[in-house]
Amino acid sequence: MSRVDEVNEFFIHDMNIKKAMMDMVPDPYYLLDKEYIASYVDKAYDDLKYIFDEFRDIIKLRYDNYISKDVEKKFKQIMDEFVLCGYDGFKLNEFYTNRISDMRPTFLTKVSQCNCAYYLFRDPAYPIRESKSINELLHSMHSDLINNDNLYRHNEALDKANVGEQMEVTLYGDDNPFGRAVFSAVSANEIDELDETMVFSINDNKVLVMTRGLGHATSIEFDRTTKGDVRVAYYIPKICDVNMVNSLKGISKIKPNTPIFSGASGIFYTTESELLSDVFGLLSGIPTDRDLIKDPTRVERGAHA
Repeated sequence: MSRVDEVNEFFIHDMNIKKAMMDMVPDPYYLLDKEYIASYVDKAYDDLKYIFDEFRDIIKLRYDNYISKDVEKKFKQIMDEFVLCGYDGFKLNEFYTNRISDMRPTFLTKVSQCNCAYYLFRDPAYPIRESKSINELLHSMHSDLINNDNLYRHNEALDKANVGEQMEVTLYGDDNPFGRAVFSAVSANEIDELDETMVFSINDNKVLVMTRGLGHATSIEFDRTTKGDVRVAYYIPKICDVNMVNSLKGISKIKPNTPIFSGASGIFYTTESELLSDVFGLLSGIPTDRDLIKDPTRVERGAHA
């Protein structure tokens, strides 16, 4: 299986799991309705088994089963807790929150530290083992994939652009118009402090980008939607300047004293005609190590960055 096919298959499983998670959301208006709860329990039980099977396929695809025992133990714990909820609607609702949808801030920090691109000692298995919810488990695997620079490099380079003195942009993966459009947008302007940038075209609707130099190694996902616009989701592992990060389009605002390696993420929608300007706005606005001294909340932690 090619790397492109591997990533394509991962995102199919990723989408299937997310859909099943949404299908499992209990309706709070019917938590005391015995008929509804009985029907919900039967369907949720099947959804859980389906989700577990999807994760098993991901493990076979990307992890050579070396984490399967830990994950299987986790699945058993989750299923046991579900069964213990019985037909108590409030317990089932709490179970969904804690074991399906929850995403702890401390866990997100662990994931960003272990799966951050261009780190010599990456350990994606650690956050996978530490995850407590289905959402956390999926997030850890997703983060491992999109921040894996070796995954990008193990593909034939389709195109390369040298922008300015140090910025090098390489296109990998499937050769299609959308991938070319993202590659052109990323390589259209020289960005200070940005050196290596890898564009991984998965198919004609999905492209991954990983940078080096912006927020240490910012990763970006581009998804062309059924409506014809483009969803841009990005993750910045190193917060070098809080004000700059909070000024980015679509950012989830962070507090002034947020630790440097807590990470920040954002999502916005654009069009292919506006892709070039929006990509430049995003890349040029992400702070780099030289911006650390501009933010007084960063100075005392600068030595640990």
